[in-house]
Amino acid sequence: MQTGVLNGQQKLACLGALLLGIASLFLFAHRVVPVGIALLSLAIIWLSLTPGFVYLLSREKEPVPFLAASGIFYCVFFGLPVFTIPFAWKDASSIILYTRISLGEIQAGVLGLVLLGIAFLLAGFWGSRKIIFGSVPRFRFPGSVREVNLSLLLWPLLLAHMVFEYFPDSRIIPALGQFLRPGSLIALGGFYFLWRRGQLSVW
Repeated sequence: MQTGVLNGQQKLACLGALLLGIASLFLFAHRVVPVGIALLSLAIIWLSLTPGFVYLLSREKEPVPFLAASGIFYCVFFGLPVFTIPFAWKDASSIILYTRISLGEIQAGVLGLVLLGIAFLLAGFWGSRKIIFGSVPRFRFPGSVREVNLSLLLWPLLLAHMVFEYFPDSRIIPALGQFLRPGSLIALGGFYFLWRRGQLSVW
């Protein structure tokens, strides 16, 4: 591959950054919140999507873009809701996260903590990968992972999610749902890949 020549994903990253810049100007121009809150929300959006741009621009791709996917989550749930007023919500008290939690009021201090937390998350992820994991051998699963072993990891995720959804007493810890809901998607995706590979049997 020639140095200095952008491939398809790198061009997509450049186009995405341009479109995000245009969208940011549009959202800022149509804001109904104070300027400081709008700027903090835009900073959360840009910082959250930075891992996605880094992933697309990188020539050595990770097998699973976990950090990029996590960034999309923070963008959607912590950055964008500020600009959905009054398009999707009448006011800040109408915003509901995770289908159960009411946002109540948008505070600059809270957004600042979210922004700081995302910054520490990215710094910790990239810093540890370079400093810590760059000096130790990488752990890899063998190419021939047995179906029964993988199923033993997927079934508990799926069953735990079903218990959380259909048994209200299991919702004593609200944060547990933030783990079990994505975990159920991972389980379903894992079963799909097993089925596609012909490794998922009826019994």
